[in-house]
Amino acid sequence: MYGLAIAVIPILMGFASWARMTLHHLHGVMRYQRLKKRVGAERYTLEDFENATHIYIPPDAQESDPSAVEEEMAESAGVRTPLFQHMDQILNKETGSRFTLLLADSGMGKSAFMLNYAARNMLRLFPPFPIMVLPFNYARLFEDIDAVQKPSDTVLLLDAFDEDATAYEDHQSRLGEVMERVQGFRHVVITCRSHFFTSDREIPDETGVTRLGVRKAGVSAILRFNRLYISPFTESQVEAFLRRRYPFWRRQERNAARRIIKKAPDLTARPMLLSHVEKLVRSQEPLRSLAQIYARMVDAWLVREAGYIAPDKEGLRRFSHAVAMDIMLNRARRKQERIPFAEIEPLAERWNIRVQGGVLEQGRVLEQGRVLGARPLLNRDAHGNYKFAHRSFLEFFFLEAFLALPPSERPVIAWSELTKTFFLGMLYDSNAVGSRNRTKERMTQFQCVDLSGMDIARETLKYVAGTGRSLRKNTLMFNDHLWAVTLTDTNWESANLQNAQLIGAHFLASNLQNADLQGSDLTGANLSGANLAGADLSGAHLSGAKLSGANLIEANLIEAKLYVAKLSKAKLSEAKLLRADLSEANLSGANLSEANLSKAYLSGANLSEADLSGADLSGADLSGANLSEADLSGADLFGVGLTGAKLLRANLSEAYLSGAYLSGAKLSAAKLSGAKLLRADLSGADLSGADLSEADLSGADLSGADLSGADLSGADLSGADLSEADLTKANLSGALLRATNITSAKLSPENLKYALQAGAITTDSDQSNLPMTELTE
Repeated sequence: MYGLAIAVIPILMGFASWARMTLHHLHGVMRYQRLKKRVGAERYTLEDFENATHIYIPPDAQESDPSAVEEEMAESAGVRTPLFQHMDQILNKETGSRFTLLLADSGMGKSAFMLNYAARNMLRLFPPFPIMVLPFNYARLFEDIDAVQKPSDTVLLLDAFDEDATAYEDHQSRLGEVMERVQGFRHVVITCRSHFFTSDREIPDETGVTRLGVRKAGVSAILRFNRLYISPFTESQVEAFLRRRYPFWRRQERNAARRIIKKAPDLTARPMLLSHVEKLVRSQEPLRSLAQIYARMVDAWLVREAGYIAPDKEGLRRFSHAVAMDIMLNRARRKQERIPFAEIEPLAERWNIRVQGGVLEQGRVLEQGRVLGARPLLNRDAHGNYKFAHRSFLEFFFLEAFLALPPSERPVIAWSELTKTFFLGMLYDSNAVGSRNRTKERMTQFQCVDLSGMDIARETLKYVAGTGRSLRKNTLMFNDHLWAVTLTDTNWESANLQNAQLIGAHFLASNLQNADLQGSDLTGANLSGANLAGADLSGAHLSGAKLSGANLIEANLIEAKLYVAKLSKAKLSEAKLLRADLSEANLSGANLSEANLSKAYLSGANLSEADLSGADLSGADLSGANLSEADLSGADLFGVGLTGAKLLRANLSEAYLSGAYLSGAKLSAAKLSGAKLLRADLSGADLSGADLSEADLSGADLSGADLSGADLSGADLSGADLSEADLTKANLSGALLRATNITSAKLSPENLKYALQAGAITTDSDQSNLPMTELTE
């Protein structure tokens, strides 16, 4: 008897699970059919509706951004209230704004809330008001809005502004267009990813809709958005989901899910991922990143569906890649992130996906709108358009397709925050030491990648923390002594890394040609030998960065911060360095020919043996800089500050130094032949043995300067101040000295005689004795 019970119990449990799922499915179909005409649910598939309502745990809401806390995805310190209750209060108010912006990260339940909230209200015996749910990712959005009868009585729920193809181009104009169309509704709720906007300041505050009626003093005439955020799940909400997902007779699976969730905190913040936890429960390998979680779910789906709609798993993967890439490339033309059957059919034929009766055949499920299995990733809507079950799967497949393309064929497309997170996860997984599923080849080809605005150092820290390894506090990321993640010898040509946080990154010998790095933080990064030709580094932070031998030809470094950077022997010819901060940087032996260094800060910089020929240094600060043996021939140094600079044996021939500040500068043995030094300040400068032949020094201040042994033949010194200057053994033949002040200057008798004959002046009234002028042998 006991043995019989042991045998029967599993059968009964299996039957109970089957009955439970079947009843839920039938109930869902009935609810879906009732909702289709009443709330616009025909814009969603039956799968969308079932996925949204199956084991739904209502989330909380808060008025502050939960991602603004120090640890991303942690529960916010803001006040949380049940979202349904909060929305009831907003929609039942007769005063205040009629527009609400509901924000959350990807997978946190924005669409699920819309469908569940509409279902709860419209399935009531006496609904308080009619509700219409419409997705932005739909070409006929405005037609459906205009078709609503009695909009003043209707609550309009507009889902996923971030998926609107037009909003990607100009979200401000698109939102203004939408608000103009919906201003007559009782209330409008718009959902959007919080990271769709680049900063909190970009999140719209004013609706553009004018407030009607009498206003109190100080109240704006323009209605403002109510801003609301969906809170990450609490531990109790996660536990409630697990208990409903795994009844008591599946306790072992429930415990396995708990262990996975503990290791992958992203699951607790994204209810959409929780709904796929079963696929992860069956896997024994550790999860390191969000990309790995999605890869595991996608692999499970591919294995299940291969053989039903495609000959093999990889064929189905390539088909999914093709669909994702097609949707992303054509979303602007279609005005939606969906693909019509007429356009998906050629892709299906190419990858041997079976097509029958206008739908993708999947063998097991017979419903017309149900595609690719029991929990599909690709669905068909009522109008025959195909879309991924969740936008995050679209982004994951797009990224896989993008990285599989030859670099020359990669499209330039702006990436979302989630796509960037996926990419970083894939990068880390491919490089991690000890990874059991490490790719055969380390990822190296990153052309046209978009990581703009990413805090890569912080993402790295999160990944390392997820592996269970320990890190010293404030340690720079990408240190191969820590965990062997390095970007050495990688290709980032034309990649978008704008405003990225790349502190301490290792890019040794990497190709960053034409990459967009403007505003990025590369403090302490190692870019030695890297190819940055034509790269945009304007406003970038490169303090302490290693750029020795780097190729920065024609790079844009306007207003870049290169304080104490190491640029020895770097190639910077024709680079733009206007107002760049290169103070105390090491540029010894660097090639800066024809570079634009106008108003750059180079105080204390080491430019010894650097090639600055033809460079524009006008208005630059070179005080205390070392320019010994540097080539500055033909350079523009107008108004340059060179106080205390070292220019020993430097080549300044034909250089333009008019108005330059060279007080106390060391120019011993420097070549200044033909240089323009009009009204330059050379007081106290060391010009001993310097070649100043044919130089224009008219009006220059050379008081107290050491010009001993200098060649001033043919130089124009008219109006210059040579008082107390040392001109011992200087060559003044042919020099112009009209109105030159030689008071107390050290001159040989021959030079003194020549100077006076040439029109030089002295403060001594007795020209015959010349007591203020020392005659030297």
